[in-house]
Amino acid sequence: MLFGAGAIIVLPVFYGILGFLSGIITALVFNAVTGIIGGLELEVE
Repeated sequence: MLFGAGAIIVLPVFYGILGFLSGIITALVFNAVTGIIGGLELEVE
């Protein structure tokens, strides 16, 4: 019972932190790659 209650509280926080960190890493990689290749151009009609 204690494990279940702990999982309900701890796992969402853990997943939130993990998602935040992976978002930061993805943004850093994207910015590095676009800086090397000269950016990203989108055409919208």
